[in-house]
Amino acid sequence: DATRWVVREALYQGLMSLPEHLLQAWRSARSARRRAAFLVRHAERGPVRELATHEAVRLTERGHRQAHEAGRQIAALSSSLTLHHSPVERCGETARGIAAGATEAGAAAQVKGAVAMLGNPFIKDRARAWALVTEIGPRFMREWFDGKLPPEVFEPRAPAARAQLSAVGAALDADADSDAARVLITHDWNLAIVREELLGITPERAWPAFLDGVVVSIDGDELLVEAHGRVGRIARHGTRSSGEQRDPLDV
Repeated sequence: DATRWVVREALYQGLMSLPEHLLQAWRSARSARRRAAFLVRHAERGPVRELATHEAVRLTERGHRQAHEAGRQIAALSSSLTLHHSPVERCGETARGIAAGATEAGAAAQVKGAVAMLGNPFIKDRARAWALVTEIGPRFMREWFDGKLPPEVFEPRAPAARAQLSAVGAALDADADSDAARVLITHDWNLAIVREELLGITPERAWPAFLDGVVVSIDGDELLVEAHGRVGRIARHGTRSSGEQRDPLDV
């Protein structure tokens, strides 16, 4: 049941960094000669006590160790890594930790910098959003994903997922090295949006854990999204939301 899943995931996160299902999805994509990227949540952070100040929360010491170990794991898959991250500092800490671990393991790693799309661009009115989260409580995400919250406050799930994947697609297109591992560091809400929209994995069933996420690869005119043995597809050039005009890799 859900309680046992949460306990297993908590134990798992204390012992490992990137989960095996993501490593296997990346291997499978590369075996099929598809360019692939990891889109993952940052490593373990400290507690968030106030939503309004959540961006100030940094990684824990264990989170730093997790990021370093994740770099070593990815270096075992590829000799070259490029990393992008959310503008929130704990994601930058995660990216730099992964790069350090990969470099220590003998890979070449480069942190490209922050990408605004990996933050929370789907929050259109922060003050109203935090008020609604406080008022509604734990069911707020279900109401958001089911289209019951104002779209001028929370961008609807489908275009929000497309916008997230546009950043991944842009990272894949920008890197000419087909064998390189691309890593994009984001947040749990971002991943919950993508996983429910593309894979049918609801946050109630499986909340995105630290350093968990999805693998995204290019398959012709489509992006393949994989996690936990599930595969979703979306048109490669249909990933940008209707109101989005800027380069998704811009800060």
